[in-house]
Amino acid sequence: MQALDRCLGEATTDENALTTALALLPTTVASLDAQQYNEVLTKVAAIDDDGTVAALTTPCIHQASSDQLAKAPDALATCVQKCLAVEDSASLLAFVEKRRDCGSQCAALLEKAAQNLADRCSKEAAPEALELLAALLGAYADVRCKAEPLQKALGESEARVNAQRCLAVLWSRGPADSFAAAAAGVLSNLEAAEAAPGPVAAAEALIMAARTRKDGAPLPLPRLVRAAMKHTTLIPSLMDALPASITRRHGLSLMKAALGECQRTRWRDAPTIRALATVSSALGAGGAELVDDAVAPLIRAALAASSPRAPTDEAPPPETKKRKRRRPPRRAPAKAHWDISEAARAALDAISVIVHACGPRLRDR
Repeated sequence: MQALDRCLGEATTDENALTTALALLPTTVASLDAQQYNEVLTKVAAIDDDGTVAALTTPCIHQASSDQLAKAPDALATCVQKCLAVEDSASLLAFVEKRRDCGSQCAALLEKAAQNLADRCSKEAAPEALELLAALLGAYADVRCKAEPLQKALGESEARVNAQRCLAVLWSRGPADSFAAAAAGVLSNLEAAEAAPGPVAAAEALIMAARTRKDGAPLPLPRLVRAAMKHTTLIPSLMDALPASITRRHGLSLMKAALGECQRTRWRDAPTIRALATVSSALGAGGAELVDDAVAPLIRAALAASSPRAPTDEAPPPETKKRKRRRPPRRAPAKAHWDISEAARAALDAISVIVHACGPRLRDR
């Protein structure tokens, strides 16, 4: 505690002290009782620099228990005001996730600022901001934002997951007409795209939103099926949303599309292999004839991508000065280990799914 107190006192002026305090806080907070936690958080809230308070508040909130937070309402309210002043995404995310334990004053401040925070996060479209936006949309039913910036953010791999979460929550609200308009726009972009993960992620968000809508607004399933034949990575999400009648009607066509894409990528693309396994599981024995041709390539793909790789020992850097060296300790020789790629893991999983779904004939093979 003495080391932490000293670092907190010097955190504003000494960067090393701030770094040390951030390293000490997680373990220290976990060992404190409620009164001691209140004292530490009060010292953090008393720091003049708002940015420093935001940085130190994040581990304090993440590691705190409900009892600790309940005993420090005033310090939490001060900290959340300073975090809102600098709009720090990490600390505000921690507050939103534990808003029910932080006291009524802190919860009221967060709820009042939620819409302004959502507007700022949707404009920035950075990964941290989108994670905070997803938490705000999930926590407050009245928070709204525009979908266009989020759809643009789907094109960036780092921001795609959180942008997809935001769109799924956003499209699950509002009237059925707005959902139908969003679905039409998403499918138009998907049909026009050649190989773009962004439109596929938007379609997956649309399917997730349809599951949680209370009014039961329907999805344009025929258009989604046609789009999935072109973009096979959409198949796993789509199969969960299809009723049994449409699965029986279009399942073989989807399987042919997934099988063709696997052959085109030479059985090296993990998402495509997972799509084939998903359709096979849904169709069961009805797709055994098509899947029969996929078993041998899947086995070859799993074996080819799972070959043992010899260990590599990096040579030590050459010495520039002549000096007496100690004899290095003897180490056991390194053993070769298996280098299993993502495609190999998907192929192994697909073989297991296909064998269980398509009956004893494939199991014997």
